[in-house]
Amino acid sequence: MSKFLNRMVQQGRAVWFASAVCLLLAAAAFPFDHAVTDRVREMTGGHTGALVRLVGGFGHGLTVSVVFVVLLVLYGEERTGLQGLMGALGAGMATDVLKVVIGRHRPDGSSHSFPSGHSACAFAAAFVLARRWPRLRYVFYLGATGVAAARVLWLRHFPSDVLAGAAVGMVFGLAGTLVVDGMPLLARPRAMFRVKVALAVLLIATLIVAHSWPQPLGTLAPPVFLLLVVHRAAVLLGRRPDLDG
Repeated sequence: MSKFLNRMVQQGRAVWFASAVCLLLAAAAFPFDHAVTDRVREMTGGHTGALVRLVGGFGHGLTVSVVFVVLLVLYGEERTGLQGLMGALGAGMATDVLKVVIGRHRPDGSSHSFPSGHSACAFAAAFVLARRWPRLRYVFYLGATGVAAARVLWLRHFPSDVLAGAAVGMVFGLAGTLVVDGMPLLARPRAMFRVKVALAVLLIATLIVAHSWPQPLGTLAPPVFLLLVVHRAAVLLGRRPDLDG
């Protein structure tokens, strides 16, 4: 554990700095949260456009999981797929716990607002993808920022919620990356094949039984299609950074 924490500190200095900045911004935004959401409510009349809902839904844990399972199973990106799944899972669990402990109400009156789980999953995914394809890092982080902004425009979160979620997401993106980097599983093809099959079956079963999932299953198509396009672009750019260093 101490070795892992040392790696978190040594390899994640930029992440810790960015997360600290996000938390400071969240604290600064907190007094203005209600004023911002009141202004958004005035501008939108309380109605959220389809595009905002679509972009905001990209940060859903199930959507993020589909993206990384597709990379892992269909495109042979075992390391990146597992890192993304671990990062998003950790970020999602951490935000769920914090939501219950803090108990802040959302702008629309429902519960469990702080921090934003969608924002956390989006930034965890952005960190993993940016580390895999650094030339496209601005695209990934811009996409995660779009998810966070959409959650505010959707009146599902206050600005401080999404800023804190971004901080949580980047930290768990780093943690998921380092955990997978130390896995001997990646060097064992047969074991990796079993993991791929298990993840594919688990994801399909989840999609079948997730009747309460708030996003229509059709919204899975845009992020998956976009990521496949980005994958091809990264291949054409000549990429493959050394992820072991």
